[in-house]
Amino acid sequence: MKTKTSSGLRTIIIVVAAVVIVGLIWAAVSLFTSMDQQVGQSRAAADKVVAAVSADWGKTTFDPLATTEFVTAHAKGQYDSTRYLQILGAMQSSRACVMEGLQIENWSGWSRWKCPAVFASGEASLVITLTLSSGQWRLSDFAVQI
Repeated sequence: MKTKTSSGLRTIIIVVAAVVIVGLIWAAVSLFTSMDQQVGQSRAAADKVVAAVSADWGKTTFDPLATTEFVTAHAKGQYDSTRYLQILGAMQSSRACVMEGLQIENWSGWSRWKCPAVFASGEASLVITLTLSSGQWRLSDFAVQI
């Protein structure tokens, strides 16, 4: 009798453990599938923004220096600091950009600029962050805010 009870109890424990393991595996698969979908959706949204900005970039009212090729290079992570500084200079001279922050100490630091942009498909802001190192300004970040 004791053997049947412990055998039955062992079977129940094994079945419950198997159900728990299967449940955990199912939950993990569901979570990763959901995360993949969210990443895919955010990438698709980012691609749409880059496409819209690339298509409209040459039509901006204040920025004669920018080109579609330049935006495409930026989207691929190919930064061109000289080009960004030219664009920033052009936007500053037209008083379109506003400095959001500046910190300089011992010939190093950073500055952040926000520039309004009017594209054919709507308005956005360009946020450009520059870093100062050894007395030379270099681009450290560039973003399009919608």
